[in-house]
Amino acid sequence: MKRRALPLLVLLCVGVSVSLSAAPRSGTLHLRNGDRITGQLGGFDNATGFLWKHPAVAPEMQVETASVQRVSLQAPDAPAPKRHDTRVRLVNGDDLPGEITGFDGTHLTLQTWYAGNLKIPRAAVAHVIPGAMSKVVFEGPTTLKGWGAALMGVQLGEDGDLLMGVTVDQVVENGPAQQAGVMAGDVITHLNAQPHKVRAELITAVKAFEPDEKVMITLKRAGKEMKLAVTLASLQWEFRDGAFLSKGINGVIGREFDWPERANLEFTLEWQAMAGLDIVLCGDRLVTSGLMNAYSLRINHNHAYLYRFQHDGVNTQSSSLGVVQLPATEKAQAHFSIRLDRKLKTISLLMNDRLVQKWRDNGEFAGKGRYLQFNPQTANTMRVSNLRLSEWNGNLPTDAELAASGDGRQDFVRLANDDSVSGQIAGIQDGKLALKTELSDKPIEIPLGRIGLIKFAGAPAAPAGVAVPVVPAELTGARAMLLQHGAITFQLLHWKADGVRIKSAVFGEAVLLPAAVMSLELK
Repeated sequence: MKRRALPLLVLLCVGVSVSLSAAPRSGTLHLRNGDRITGQLGGFDNATGFLWKHPAVAPEMQVETASVQRVSLQAPDAPAPKRHDTRVRLVNGDDLPGEITGFDGTHLTLQTWYAGNLKIPRAAVAHVIPGAMSKVVFEGPTTLKGWGAALMGVQLGEDGDLLMGVTVDQVVENGPAQQAGVMAGDVITHLNAQPHKVRAELITAVKAFEPDEKVMITLKRAGKEMKLAVTLASLQWEFRDGAFLSKGINGVIGREFDWPERANLEFTLEWQAMAGLDIVLCGDRLVTSGLMNAYSLRINHNHAYLYRFQHDGVNTQSSSLGVVQLPATEKAQAHFSIRLDRKLKTISLLMNDRLVQKWRDNGEFAGKGRYLQFNPQTANTMRVSNLRLSEWNGNLPTDAELAASGDGRQDFVRLANDDSVSGQIAGIQDGKLALKTELSDKPIEIPLGRIGLIKFAGAPAAPAGVAVPVVPAELTGARAMLLQHGAITFQLLHWKADGVRIKSAVFGEAVLLPAAVMSLELK
């Protein structure tokens, strides 16, 4: 790397002070001019910027804060931290996972593995969802391995007993198959000596391998049998900076999961120009077409379409369950949450925490399998990150629903069984919420484990006598995405080996564990 190719960087030619030294975290520095620099984050100081280590540049680089747009970090090698059962949503949109240890009428105390105890003013809390983060099936991504990204680089056509194989209609230029000598018109009959006469089964068999693995295919060409070794590759997807990046149309990736009876699948989608992505839910096979029993949600930049597929082994029946217009976004990105309830046969779509549609299937639940898959419908690059599959408590805590929860003059508590009660929350202690209601002279106690949602009544901007932290405007503003899901907005002070020192306008100064931060978006 040439130093003159690093705009807006100030290179240090002297040793770095001890205050900036930190356990390096591998990742990528995204500059505002579009450049990307891989390497390791060594530290940060608000006065001097980021310390960045790159193998091609010595000594370390000191990167001006104003030139940085985002810092993406790889997951740490340390053991997984404690998983919290509660999520606190703040009025500024932050999500704080933790354990509620107390509420005294003015402050909610949240114990966290990543920042210790946080005291949050009541007025800053939008709502609390106890138990929202339990029983996580998957969180990532951390690699493409296991997602069936391997391809031969062919477009397959006719198949069946008459052909005794699967016809190759087209080959990708300079793809693995073409490099191995495969030609359009060939009929693939075997993969690693195993016969294949069904197109979908051959695709699934190939996707059981990983990119860079070699397979032996047997094919017929002009009546002659040939055997060719093909080194598989990932042509339409790559893993970079904690995310899947799509690079072409119809490049399916997917893997099997144990879906909960009520499941929440969420992810962040970023796109260029326009979005186009099919998300297949509970499929019974990994294929590029509808030859399966599953639901498929298609998301583009302004609409979402839900389809159901049923396949009896011979015929496929497909139908549309409806379309919904998506809210406009200022940025070419959005966070989606897809919530399935097998018993009620409903699929709900949330975009940026707002419920945009709830579909109900009047027939039997079509998802008969364990596959989740992503299938791009545009050649424009898309980025899938913050992917998480977890058990869902059945509630839809969206802004629209929250606004209708209670009368706004009293605190509102919704139980896990959908019962609700209003009153005044007197306190939270020892895992129980004390609620003053008209039903009893004494506060009733409700275990937090039985509560699905807590919404405080309207409150002034700051409770009387409570000082709100003041953050100097000259400090570096940032928003961090946390390991195991969560987001915090703050002013970044220092990044050191012993912690990331921040200042929040909500709970004041705190120190985050460096291993907890997965990315930083700078204002």
